[in-house]
Amino acid sequence: MKKNICLTLGAALLIACGGGGGGHNADDGGFQQPIAPELNVSFTPNKILPNPGGQRRVTALPRTAVADVTVYARQGNTPVENGDEELLISINDTIGNVPGIIYCYDFGNEACFEKVKDENGKDVEVPRPLGQVPLNLSAGRSYFSVTAANGQLGEIGVNITVVGPNNATVSKDIKIPVGYPSSGAPYQVNILSSDTLRPNSSADIYVIVSDEAGNPVDNPNGNNLLVTANNLANTVLGFAGETGTTVNGKTTDGVATISVLPREEGYLTLIAQADGADNSIDNGFQTLVTASKTIQVTNAYIPPAQNIVITTSKLPNGVVGEKYNDFTIATTGSAPINFVLDSGSLPPGITFNQGVLSGTPTLVGDYTFTVSVTAANGSTASQVLTLKVSQVGFKFDRTKFDKITAVLDLDPKKPNICSLQGQILKLKPLDGYTLASPFTWRMDATIDEDPVSIALGADHNAVRVVTANGIELPELDFTVTGDTTQVVLNGKVCPDAPREVFNGHAIILSATDANGVKFESVLPLVIELDVKPAPENNAGGGTTTNPICDGFSPIPPGCSDATALTVKVNTFFSTTIAGATATSTVVAGSLPPGINLIGGTKIEGTPSATGTYDFVLSDNTTSQAVRIIVEN
Repeated sequence: MKKNICLTLGAALLIACGGGGGGHNADDGGFQQPIAPELNVSFTPNKILPNPGGQRRVTALPRTAVADVTVYARQGNTPVENGDEELLISINDTIGNVPGIIYCYDFGNEACFEKVKDENGKDVEVPRPLGQVPLNLSAGRSYFSVTAANGQLGEIGVNITVVGPNNATVSKDIKIPVGYPSSGAPYQVNILSSDTLRPNSSADIYVIVSDEAGNPVDNPNGNNLLVTANNLANTVLGFAGETGTTVNGKTTDGVATISVLPREEGYLTLIAQADGADNSIDNGFQTLVTASKTIQVTNAYIPPAQNIVITTSKLPNGVVGEKYNDFTIATTGSAPINFVLDSGSLPPGITFNQGVLSGTPTLVGDYTFTVSVTAANGSTASQVLTLKVSQVGFKFDRTKFDKITAVLDLDPKKPNICSLQGQILKLKPLDGYTLASPFTWRMDATIDEDPVSIALGADHNAVRVVTANGIELPELDFTVTGDTTQVVLNGKVCPDAPREVFNGHAIILSATDANGVKFESVLPLVIELDVKPAPENNAGGGTTTNPICDGFSPIPPGCSDATALTVKVNTFFSTTIAGATATSTVVAGSLPPGINLIGGTKIEGTPSATGTYDFVLSDNTTSQAVRIIVEN
């Protein structure tokens, strides 16, 4: 009997990272009354970026534009099990206001993938855009991802309906916010002035107020900006005829000019408080935004300040959808008091506030603009700058891992074969972007419904592979190379691995460079078990042998654990051989040309000729047969 789980997206893009095989069927007869299924849904992060480019390739989107969703359904104490249900995902425009597309990662479902040509003209499988698709659960769980389909801001609505045994039904709605990161502050406030003043000599200081987007804030009523002088009690502040130790300032084009008259030597602290949510600074519940500046008041000789000069001539590149780390325009000479964007245009999503560029760019392009600055001594300077925004600073050189196949042979005279791994994932710069080492690598997963981010160790420290839905893959590790630009999938998969290993998996990996630019992608990994049938009329018995070992004379002692590895000709690879030791050497057969044994445990290089190469490694105690197949 089929049971349904229906996911309805409010105009959303949903990626299902699919249920695995295994699990037992629920016993319908155990329910005397129709018990409504219990449904738990969680997602991270709590807000995702929009998709202004309308990107339809999921792997090309930054992970900050993707919300990972976990669904868990049970009826009583029994999970809604694989085989007893169907998970149907479909778009529903009545829930959310952000349009989208559906994708899935159910590796057993041919409808989820389509073949396209990669940049080298080779056929590759990528998630297929769908209107709806049925999926399976595993032990009551399924994992999805949601992303917006265009640049709209708002919410993605997701409706999830479970129909369990006895047709008991439960429904749940969630809304995923779509927008850009917020600083959480109603205003940004800065005080600009000279670092020193003379007693009994009046000078001007400048309080600059801007909103979160970097736009200047004016307060016509003059009641949302208070400036106070502390420490030097006899200091007099002045604004528009009002004097005292505290004055109400009024900004024009975001700047309030306040006069300061210190009466004695010492250190003067100026404090500015702004709150413009309702033009009232004392409303009792609005949070004040405060800035302070300490100025030395002295009669000592103060050398004249040099004219201001803008020293910044080149800006860091930006990446669509990634936060542009606050970058400050550098100056020398007299202290800056006011920056202005004179001409040109900033990238959409980027703001300029008193010499600081910040925000999240939304559109690719080269944006040229002129900034000017006025210093405390009255000098001015200007500079033409260009901010280049690319779609992604870099990406991975592959969109999925190669299929891993272990061989279980039911013929007692033939060995089971483990699949030896040495798959390399490299970083590839885009749009002329220069890779900035070192890189920080992470692997993300959901374990027991909690998101977990795992750091991949540098300098060849192995980390066990964990799938997006929290499955640990025994004897498979990730290793970051010494220059941090590559990750190697090492280890082996043998026929006796846990059953949950043999399935389609999703691996979430990210790399962040020294500039703070990040790329993250979901990489499919399919692991299969190839079962070879026993010969007909085989009565069993006999001695189990290893044909690779038997191919050599004399047969190396204790030869076992046949492993097989398929690699591409003229393509570098590197892998560690499990079970080998530092004293292992090749005692029979030969390595492919271009491949070397390093330290007894690692084989690496660039094979230069196709063919099948059998050899045996031995440390005089145990021997291990290895077969490398080099293909075009």
